[in-house]
Amino acid sequence: MTHPIYNFSAGPAVMPQAVLKEAHAHFLNYQQSGMSVMELSHRSALFEQILADAEASLRRLMAIPDNYKVLFVQGGASLQFSMVPLNLAHTNRVAYIDSGSWSQKAIAEAKKHVEVTVLASSADVNYSELPQVNIVEDTYDYVHITTNNTIEGTAFLELPRMNDKTILVADMSSNILSSTYNVTDFGLIYAGAQKNIGPAGVTIVIVRDDLIQTQPLLPTMLSYDTYATANSMYNTPPTFAIYMAKLVLEWLEAEGGVALMEERNRAKAERLYRFIDESDFYTSPVAPTSRSLTNIPFLTASPTLDKQFTQEAAAAGLVNLEGHRSVGGMRASLYNAMPLAGVDALIDFMSVFAKKKSIDGGVARMTHTYNIKTYNEIAPQGLGLLSPTKYRLNDQTPSDAILLRSYNLQEEILPDSVLAIARAGAGVNNIPLERCDDAGIVVMNTPGANANAVKELVLANLLTIARPMIDGANWVEQLPNEDIATRVEAGKKRFVGTEIYGKTLGIVGLGHIGRLIANDAIALGMKVVIYDPYVSVEAAWQVSREVERVDELKQLLAMSDYVTLHVPLLDSTAEMINADSIKAIKPGAVLLNFARGELVQTTAVVAALKNGQLAHYVADFADEHLFGQAGVRILPHLGASTIEAEENCAIMAAKELSHFLETGNIRNSVNFPRVELPYRETIRIAIAHQNVPNMVGQFTTKLAEHQLNIGDMINRSRGKIAYTLIDLDKTSTLTHCNQLISDLSSIAGSIRVRVIQPVKSLQPN
Repeated sequence: MTHPIYNFSAGPAVMPQAVLKEAHAHFLNYQQSGMSVMELSHRSALFEQILADAEASLRRLMAIPDNYKVLFVQGGASLQFSMVPLNLAHTNRVAYIDSGSWSQKAIAEAKKHVEVTVLASSADVNYSELPQVNIVEDTYDYVHITTNNTIEGTAFLELPRMNDKTILVADMSSNILSSTYNVTDFGLIYAGAQKNIGPAGVTIVIVRDDLIQTQPLLPTMLSYDTYATANSMYNTPPTFAIYMAKLVLEWLEAEGGVALMEERNRAKAERLYRFIDESDFYTSPVAPTSRSLTNIPFLTASPTLDKQFTQEAAAAGLVNLEGHRSVGGMRASLYNAMPLAGVDALIDFMSVFAKKKSIDGGVARMTHTYNIKTYNEIAPQGLGLLSPTKYRLNDQTPSDAILLRSYNLQEEILPDSVLAIARAGAGVNNIPLERCDDAGIVVMNTPGANANAVKELVLANLLTIARPMIDGANWVEQLPNEDIATRVEAGKKRFVGTEIYGKTLGIVGLGHIGRLIANDAIALGMKVVIYDPYVSVEAAWQVSREVERVDELKQLLAMSDYVTLHVPLLDSTAEMINADSIKAIKPGAVLLNFARGELVQTTAVVAALKNGQLAHYVADFADEHLFGQAGVRILPHLGASTIEAEENCAIMAAKELSHFLETGNIRNSVNFPRVELPYRETIRIAIAHQNVPNMVGQFTTKLAEHQLNIGDMINRSRGKIAYTLIDLDKTSTLTHCNQLISDLSSIAGSIRVRVIQPVKSLQPN
């Protein structure tokens, strides 16, 4: 064989070559015992040392405290689905986060024994993203999470917050030792070995001592106490699997530990994701914010191409790339032992395969190109993603979509041809949302793309208010040249400031910007409190555990030396800082507003500045009532004005727009639900409609009247708007496309109907 074999199996998985070579040497004669390592008695001193070394190595790698036991059990993670509730559910109240197929199985097993609350689920989007839940405030015996979803390719790299009386239990089977976690954040961790630890046969359980209790009514082998008391040797343990685990754990230590492995895994994953995202041939079914570092699913345009891909890849030495049988497609598992060279080989093959199949005519292409109308100056990095083979920019033909920044569309007439509007930025006050709803126009924005730019500006102003360095620099420039050093020393006292270390920063709104500011403020030594009545667990996972949450705006104002606003302008947030709320603010506080000028009642701020309630007000929005007021700093709307932010927003907006136009899938819409159904070279019908009963039933009836079979379908709603995607069965031929659109559009409650079909599906009307 002239090429190496790279094994991308999800498990049993690739193992380090160094480990396999060492095991090979011990296979016939282990440490001059005359016996194979597979023949050692589990009661022998040799095996007891193997077991002790394996546990010691794992403890070092994961920094496992002394008050946690490490157990080596059998039965795989699937047995833990029952052992966890049987051992830990003392009050019969447990909770699970449903993030994929394996969490579903864990829930199903737990329901056989206890009452189960599903805190959140992403089943409604086919597990293409992680579920969002509120911070866990209710008390349960435990909350169960699957940290990495092997089949769907999503991962929790940040954890949900528990209250003091609830423990977190994790199935960490497919990313243990490949991502860094703090063991003390969990009451119990379990993981099948066959991904990152060794061959199948042994399961690792890490459990806090106080959770191990004698369970007289439990079968002996289902009690954690049995394993803890007998040092995992109540009966014969899987000796060879434990030996192999020992070798892998020692290899991990020699390679630099978990932190270095996570760095390598991130580099491997980012390289593959980047190739997929930039490709016109491959797609990722996983939301970018939820992607796993270890299991990466991807698709071509059809199951036929998928099968050809895996067959030809295997012939090229890239094996076990088939996706799980329940979802199809492909999946590359990049566990610790997969070298970067394996990822590069996969990308090289993917590139060659795509070019070959494109030449052969195997790529599904849209029936026409799309005309995009742009307003403002859109960064070329974004426009460059709109391939000229699929898109025309500012053509004279009717526009299919609009791409803009801050241009005001409120008074513009929107052509009937417009399907979508993408805002390269966060705020959508310049877009007529009500009219878009009525016309079935999807409006998307780019949350988080400019967050770092705004964060840096907020922190810069916070620092330059605390330390009046700008005023000081301006003063020095006005001094006469003679004896300037003496003058500076004599006058510098007027610019004495304060340190932000130890001060309290209040953040109103924990969106992308608020989270970044919170974490950086903690790093600067500040105390941080947040007020956001709608905060999600996704947001909470991404901020430091040192951040304190309060339930009332006035409570935050009373605690904070600095207050920064980061909420959208809604009816509920307009003038949230007003004459009443500002009474609660800590005397001498500083207020920063880089969100929307209308969040603040200007007259109330001016009054507070004059009476000393506020020391400073910093705004990124011009207001004539603020000019000339002492303590006011006005910036010319610089929040997202960085080269990087404009590029990021343009790239994100272009990707969202092209994804919607080409597949009908919706991401980051402000008026439509998120909808994600993998596009597989089939005729797709996209329907925007009112959120009223029996709409889907009427749609399917019309399809039946046209003798069309449904292959797949998804329906989601948001407020008064609903959206349905219907993929026709492969056997269906659409012979009267315009008539079908007319029939579906005639249904009361339909807003807009369009058909997406590959070129080869086109039939005359």
